[in-house]
Amino acid sequence: MGLLCEETTSLLGCDRTTIFLWCGESYRPIFRRTNLPDMAQPFASVRLPADAPLIVEMEASGGFVAINNTGVDAEVRRLAELARINSMVLAPMVRSDGSRLGFLSAEFSEPMGDFDDHRGEIAVGVARLAQTAVLTDEDLRRRRQADLGQAVILARLVDAEDGERRRLARELHDDPIQRLFALRIRLETAEATQKPIQLQDIKRLIAETLATTDSLRSILTDLHPTAIDGKTLGTALNHALARRAESSGWSVSVVDDNTTQPPAANLTVLFRIALQAIQNAAIHASASTVAIHLRTVDGGSEVRVSDNGCGFDPSGVNNDRFGLTTMSERASSAGGSFRIKSSPGEGTEVTAWLPNSELSTS
Repeated sequence: MGLLCEETTSLLGCDRTTIFLWCGESYRPIFRRTNLPDMAQPFASVRLPADAPLIVEMEASGGFVAINNTGVDAEVRRLAELARINSMVLAPMVRSDGSRLGFLSAEFSEPMGDFDDHRGEIAVGVARLAQTAVLTDEDLRRRRQADLGQAVILARLVDAEDGERRRLARELHDDPIQRLFALRIRLETAEATQKPIQLQDIKRLIAETLATTDSLRSILTDLHPTAIDGKTLGTALNHALARRAESSGWSVSVVDDNTTQPPAANLTVLFRIALQAIQNAAIHASASTVAIHLRTVDGGSEVRVSDNGCGFDPSGVNNDRFGLTTMSERASSAGGSFRIKSSPGEGTEVTAWLPNSELSTS
């Protein structure tokens, strides 16, 4: 943009070209090419409100405004004296919706030139180029920020999935693998002693094998897609909650008031969010009661998981608690919402809502 100002100054044969941008309340000089170094700081402080007569005239013109005697108007004269301007041309820049974006200003500092229609039309053309450049730059910045945001979300989701794998490894190690190890020891002992195995011992081994199988099945059943294939959200969560209740001793309930089932992708997201909430309750809440309520509301599906556990202060949760972060980001990525309500000693309520339509990826 600075180069554009420099080329325009040379093209028009003037002393200075400036690009002003609208900054919420006034126009401010952002890019400029000047041959008056001592004026750089004073000119940088210029602020032009939208109701300034010069700006009103420029915005109403739809083309350009040329002023070849800056002393004729008090407002223009004040600006001219501050920035040593004798004559100037202004060409507006607008957004696609017609709202203010900025304007291009070219100036003569001394009474050595003026702006005729030819120079004015050149200024308009350059203003259109600057307008396109500014809008393109804004779009690129938005895209970079969006890409960065997606990268952060992806990194957190990867961390969360790694955490889920670590949790799964712990559960496998703490129960099924320990059971299998104990079975192996018993069988190896029987083999080493070569003593006949009594019927009672056989029954115990069979019972232990069945318990180990059930433990593995419970862990694997929670994994996608077998946990939800061919099931409604209520049925899938009822099964998941019942399995957790067996090991946690919870009193549980699932109320399914859904009148419309979410699309397959959104069903998976809601199931994962609810499963994470159940897991958090098991690890952190010390709860005795866990309830799930499903309903269709505002054109979408809502799942609410509540417990009567110890509760916590959501504002005090560390950023490394990826479970909470992942639940929120799962909902957000599917175009939905997420909220958590909790306080110490008051239990916890996790609510996620997703629209009953999948987001377009186009």
